[in-house]
Amino acid sequence: MADLIIDGTSIISKTGSTVTYNAGTIGDNIAFPTGHVVQIVTFTSTTGTNVTSTSETPIASSKKAITLKTNNPLIIYNAVLGYESDTSGSFNMFFDLRYSSDDTTYTAIDSTTRMNGSVVDDSLGTGSTTIVTHHVMSDLYNAGDTVYYQLYYKQHTSASVYFNQQSLGGQPSGTSNMSSGCIMEIMR
Repeated sequence: MADLIIDGTSIISKTGSTVTYNAGTIGDNIAFPTGHVVQIVTFTSTTGTNVTSTSETPIASSKKAITLKTNNPLIIYNAVLGYESDTSGSFNMFFDLRYSSDDTTYTAIDSTTRMNGSVVDDSLGTGSTTIVTHHVMSDLYNAGDTVYYQLYYKQHTSASVYFNQQSLGGQPSGTSNMSSGCIMEIMR
């Protein structure tokens, strides 16, 4: 057994092949391995977005900012969006994740692809869609920069799809419908 002791406190100890960090705070300028989760920022929102056209529409409840701790990380974005639809028959939903440095102008991460969502016919009630995607930053942002993320939604008909619609029939009294998710910053 070996210990690293500073001012009478065992900071690191080793027993056999096991090394244990016992006390202290990890400082700045530490190199973490690729794939290490640097931070997770969570979000919830009850803000509603009612889409009634085929135009691409930002979903307010999916927006979240993250202040980076590393240079050019991998970002994993995850959101669960509840909705009520007034659709019937054939209906398609499409999502794409966009980013911004000023919360004004959003850029598609990949303008050539979209994620399909699941849709529930109006007669069946409400539904939810889970979106998990990523953003590989290549010389875009550095530690300390704030990056905003938001999902954009498009549908192929002009039926109403209402994200986070409140006061639905049978909704438990005193509750709110919400979307939730997280953004993970990963070392590259």
